[in-house]
Amino acid sequence: FKDAIRTLGRKIRSGTLILVETTVPPGTCEKIVTPVLYDELSKRGIDPKSVNIAHSYERVMPGNNYLSSITDYWRVFAGNTKEAADACELFLSNVLNVVDFPLTRLSSTTASETAKVMENTYRAINIAFIDEWTKYAESIDIDLFEVLDAIRKRPTHSNIRFPGLGVGGYCLTKDPTFAPAAASQLFNKNLHFPFSRMAVKINHDMPLHTVSRLKSLMNGSIYGKKILVCGVSYRQDVGDTRYSPSEILV
Repeated sequence: FKDAIRTLGRKIRSGTLILVETTVPPGTCEKIVTPVLYDELSKRGIDPKSVNIAHSYERVMPGNNYLSSITDYWRVFAGNTKEAADACELFLSNVLNVVDFPLTRLSSTTASETAKVMENTYRAINIAFIDEWTKYAESIDIDLFEVLDAIRKRPTHSNIRFPGLGVGGYCLTKDPTFAPAAASQLFNKNLHFPFSRMAVKINHDMPLHTVSRLKSLMNGSIYGKKILVCGVSYRQDVGDTRYSPSEILV
């Protein structure tokens, strides 16, 4: 990553906008991108502050609506300076539908990076939360889907998750680890993230519970049985198998 940023620093001109859109540990733009770029620009005799550095994360949803999930969805952004934030806002306003989906400007790139990591961690924890209730419902023989539908009638709880095989894809499987990594590696802070760490482990182990459930439904053994697994991608209607829980299941 640093090598890539150095390559940019050796090539770009004054007035360039560097926009980081991927999910990174909070503090990456401030602690890594900016110093590396400034170092390379200074070697070339270019005023480092003449280059704009910004962060704006996507909330992409792979599938049939992939493009619209980029252009027609709310976007958060920030710059390392006011000028950088203004340049980022101008660029995004030219490629996104900001009339119906207004932009949200935050005070720093670290805040923008944190927003992405935190919202994905929230989803991962929400999914992990259901794991223990799935086991509870199975043990006392109640329909958890029925229970969750009832809970969703309450608007404040409409986003509670369904039971599932586990978590896959390139976001929720790793993003909860980014804040702990950033705290220790970028900010030298000794902070604990018990919910985040536990969610990653629980979600990773979910397929193992499915195997246990299968064994219990098959009189304690799956040896010699033929089991058909329908669907291996981490999301329906997407040919993407990265970190799919189906792999662990199989």
